[in-house]
Amino acid sequence: MLFRSWIAELHPDGDKNSAATIATAANLAGLSLGPLMAGLLAQYGPWPLRLSYFIYLAMLVSVTVMILRVPETVEQPVRQMSQVSLRPRIGVAHEIRKPFVSPAVTAFGIFSLIGFYSALVPGLLAISLNRGSPALSGCVVGGLFITAALTAVFMRKLKSDSAMLYGLVLLLPALACLVLSQVRQSMPFLVCGTILGGISAAFGYCGGLQVI
Repeated sequence: MLFRSWIAELHPDGDKNSAATIATAANLAGLSLGPLMAGLLAQYGPWPLRLSYFIYLAMLVSVTVMILRVPETVEQPVRQMSQVSLRPRIGVAHEIRKPFVSPAVTAFGIFSLIGFYSALVPGLLAISLNRGSPALSGCVVGGLFITAALTAVFMRKLKSDSAMLYGLVLLLPALACLVLSQVRQSMPFLVCGTILGGISAAFGYCGGLQVI
């Protein structure tokens, strides 16, 4: 959410829908690199249990350097720790509670799918489909996020309410394909569930982000 707000403030035209699309596509594309790189490094690289973490730390350092070079959007930034309030401020403002409900429900469903999928698929491939390749697991899980990122790029003109509705509707067949892939031990069903899940995630995530 903070990333999306940052993009919106830096957008030359102040287009919130475009900012939501950019933030969604960037987040999902970044998420696709994690399982993809981890799977490939675990299978083909040295130190399969450690190399991914070393590369991750190196990438964190490079991202930190890039963030320090991005223009500040806060007019009066905090310069001293004494000016920072550590008091928790968790809640939704009263005037936006009603419109916040639909994005919250959509996000709950979408992220439940993503978490369930990411946790289940490697075991499903190894046990039910007899394909224990870490590289294949990374490619399949990464494929969900790549599909979502590509979908987000092409849905920028879709209204937020329609996007959230499509995301929730596609959630059910995506889960059905995932269950059938295990019951039938079918790779085609898994691929179909991956594609539908990615499209569902893009619709729900981007639509909810536009509203918020």
